Amino acid sequence: MTRCSVLFGILLWPWAVFSQSVYPCPTPAPRPVSVLSCTAGVDGTIIDSAAWGTNGYVISAPGTYCLNYSPSSSNRGGITINSSNVTLKGQNRQFYGNVSVTDRQNVTIQNVVTYGSLSLKGDALPSQLANISVRDSVFDLASGAIKGDRALSLEAGSNISILNSTFKCDCSQLDTTYDAGSSVCMMATAANHIQSVGHQDKISPLTFEGNIVESNCLKTAWIVGALRLVTIISTNPLNADYATPEVEHTIRNNYFHSTRNKVGDEPTVFTWRRSKAAPTHRNIFANNSVVGDGNTNAMYGRDDLDNIDFTNNCFDTKNPSKLAMFYSTILLASGNDTASVTDPSGLAFIGNRIFGNDRPAFYQQGYNENPIGENNQTIFRDNYLASKENAALLGGAQVGARFEHNTFYSQSSDVPAVNFVVNINATPSPVIRPTEFYNNIIACTKAVQDGSLIRSECLTPPGAANYIGSNNIFYNFAAPVKVTTSDSGPILFSAWQARGEDLNSVERDPAFLSRSSFDLRVSSNPPACHVSNGYAGAFACDGDSQAPAPPSSLALE
Repeated sequence: MTRCSVLFGILLWPWAVFSQSVYPCPTPAPRPVSVLSCTAGVDGTIIDSAAWGTNGYVISAPGTYCLNYSPSSSNRGGITINSSNVTLKGQNRQFYGNVSVTDRQNVTIQNVVTYGSLSLKGDALPSQLANISVRDSVFDLASGAIKGDRALSLEAGSNISILNSTFKCDCSQLDTTYDAGSSVCMMATAANHIQSVGHQDKISPLTFEGNIVESNCLKTAWIVGALRLVTIISTNPLNADYATPEVEHTIRNNYFHSTRNKVGDEPTVFTWRRSKAAPTHRNIFANNSVVGDGNTNAMYGRDDLDNIDFTNNCFDTKNPSKLAMFYSTILLASGNDTASVTDPSGLAFIGNRIFGNDRPAFYQQGYNENPIGENNQTIFRDNYLASKENAALLGGAQVGARFEHNTFYSQSSDVPAVNFVVNINATPSPVIRPTEFYNNIIACTKAVQDGSLIRSECLTPPGAANYIGSNNIFYNFAAPVKVTTSDSGPILFSAWQARGEDLNSVERDPAFLSRSSFDLRVSSNPPACHVSNGYAGAFACDGDSQAPAPPSSLALE
């Protein structure tokens, strides 16, 4: 029987309201849990104690299956789905094994609660894993007696949907030596570039929405893209070693949390690499909280990471060991090949809150317009970027992004709020366009005595030929604003303007509501946020009809 009359009781979205503040990132509220019932012959096949036995349960025929049994902790058999056209209703009956699906289609998994993992795998070439839905379930490798990684393994699937579920990992009992393919709480590898599931050509749709991910693993939360260590990648005409699949990813309304506190090589909450949006599509990463408690990047994006919209997310990480700039909250890195081939490009960061605490909020090691000459500029708009002890924006070796209506703030006494650490004039050519800064607030608290010079700069721009600034508000809460130039060192803001730079910008206190708590919204006093008849900063003025209002929450609309 395939008809089911059960009403499900854990569909409520778990976000706490963002209240009136932009910091810290929101955390999910507890989910309600209910034990439901199935009637044999009405709702489907019943999985009871006799059917479960000592080795779990194998589903080998189409239909609806209802788990009406909660095995003891000594019975660690799982559920294997060896048939297509299957619906598994776990009924929130807790068990201790894994759930696995390999090369099947049209499978729905819901209300499963287990101290085990979920494995969705496309094993054949081309893979046959397609049209899989997982929702309202818990896969917990942290709370039970058995600790482990890989609460979710997803390899080479098409039309995969994972909704309103929880994934927890504990890697404390595992070897902690760095390995890009191990100690991962969740690993998702896109389908082969040529042998994509269900398409035989390109596209691999994936929806990951409303989920909670908590982990202390080395690469903790999520790896999306074609990771060369774990899946076969076909030849890319640009570079055989770094093939880039074309995907359709929607990753929205999730909570990613890393408690990793070990100093290691690139420990991250979220890594997204080698994933190019399918034609006429932009990948979506929206309304997520990405939080790291110790020595982690919130997001590490690299290797031809193209055409993604990052919208209304909150990123927050700490760096208690004071690791180098690579441990910024967000790191956009160049690929391992020519910048015109593998640098991230065509990204849009809109309305995000990015907090660095002990590290830079954003380190843009590399992005460009790929291929060179295409109009796929990276855009930063309406974002808050702040750090207690480092730069809000730390620039690397690439140019060409457009920054408009952002708020950059550093509480550090010895680094600028916006700091390009490399002379961009020395980077590989051709340079498509300069870095553009319009209608931003750039504020710092920098006043460090360096010999006979008080270094109080808020901005260290790239080479003058590769920077265009206008309609910005600059302010230093500790001293007059200076700008560090590549040819003359720190100069007063007035001297910077005398050189023809930032002619429509001003030096003015932005009147943040609360610098100490990183509430970087601006008061309703018009002079504090307007310049040249436009607003500056991210959602700059309370009650200002010209500027968009800050979101009141990250709740699912």
